[in-house]
Amino acid sequence: IVPYTSEEALAFILNAGMSKDMYIQTRLGAKKRNADIYPSYERVREVKRQCYPQGVTITEKGAHIPLQNLLNHTITRLIKCITIPPSVKRIQLISKWGYDGSSGHSEYMQKPVDSVLGHSSSSTSDDFNRLTKIEVEKELQSLTDSNLFLITFVPLRLVA
Repeated sequence: IVPYTSEEALAFILNAGMSKDMYIQTRLGAKKRNADIYPSYERVREVKRQCYPQGVTITEKGAHIPLQNLLNHTITRLIKCITIPPSVKRIQLISKWGYDGSSGHSEYMQKPVDSVLGHSSSSTSDDFNRLTKIEVEKELQSLTDSNLFLITFVPLRLVA
């Protein structure tokens, strides 16, 4: 019998949609049958904490993370998953980022939000898109960490 690592147990919990209590009951049930194959929930929780980048600030209005923290965390986690030959002196992360393009979601019960440029909910969709484009271009010219929530970062590959 090969016990689960803490990382494997976390993946098991997430893939099965288990609650903390469900995992603990599963673990205790296995132990009663002399199959101590699941790590403690505390060890799994510590591994889960390591999945989050440092510097995350959560408020009632949203979440904020410095872009550099996200990049550092992403590359650190990726490097843990691969074997790098000793001859490799430099690794380049190829990624893409941009606005996630998620649109067309249900607007049911959504409060209208005025944009920085004075968009009101009575404007047409085309007007909103033009204003958003201008706003995006201004934000991209002076990209700050506060823009991160608006964009999506997708690592594509590591190149040696």
